[in-house]
Amino acid sequence: MNVITAVGRLTKDVELKHTSGSGIPYARVTLAVNDGIFKDGKEGTDWMPLLLWQKNAENTSKYVGKGSLVSIRGRYESNNYQGQDGKTVYGHDIVVEEIRFLDKKETSTQPQQSADPSIANQQTQSQAYQQNQQPSQQGYNPAVSNAGSPDGFGFNR
Repeated sequence: MNVITAVGRLTKDVELKHTSGSGIPYARVTLAVNDGIFKDGKEGTDWMPLLLWQKNAENTSKYVGKGSLVSIRGRYESNNYQGQDGKTVYGHDIVVEEIRFLDKKETSTQPQQSADPSIANQQTQSQAYQQNQQPSQQGYNPAVSNAGSPDGFGFNR
């Protein structure tokens, strides 16, 4: 099974490109992921080359940029080609099948909705829950019930 999941930050703004023959949109960007290994008091970083196609590429270039926190699910793909000097050049990518934008962007009046409908729904319900909380209340708020939601946690999936 070839499945990779990761959470990290984009290392640069995403530049949308199109294939030369059929004009299919794509983008390449690197994801910086903390690896959890500390050396000399500093946590290490893994650099994952991402390849995004079609709507994933278009939405990522439109809604996020350098430093944005994202989660990805994809697959590892190796490739090779003949260089101009005749030697074989080897490369690899994480072909992104799903990407979620985890940063919360806000406008001057209200939060911007995510391009991902499932995240937008979670943001809306989270905002409604926070608005129903009283500053003096802690814990369970009987005015907010999750009983009607399919998963019992207040999210409609």
